[in-house]
Amino acid sequence: ENLDVSNINFISFLSDPLRGYAQTCFPSPITTNDDTPTPPPQQLLDEFEISVRSHLLQLIEQLLSFQSSNDNKTTTHQKDDNDTTALATLLQYLKDVSLLCLHIATIQPATTTS
Repeated sequence: ENLDVSNINFISFLSDPLRGYAQTCFPSPITTNDDTPTPPPQQLLDEFEISVRSHLLQLIEQLLSFQSSNDNKTTTHQKDDNDTTALATLLQYLKDVSLLCLHIATIQPATTTS
């Protein structure tokens, strides 16, 4: 699946939880309520980075737990399926985070020029 990082709505095509993290940090001007105080951009970026890294660590821990599992109740085929699914999830997340960084770099100059 190829996502267009230059699309202004790119964030809406991401899977959760990354979409939620990004929408919190980079709210759409349409959905932003001007009456609600917005935290400073640096605080939003810090919270975004912490959330993204925390989820990445959870995915890595999940993969490692599947690989180090010595549960005799699980067949080799089931372990391979768990490893494959966990690895695919981790790689998709890394890809989406990388694409989000490209999106931010692509869109940011267009949205800040006045």
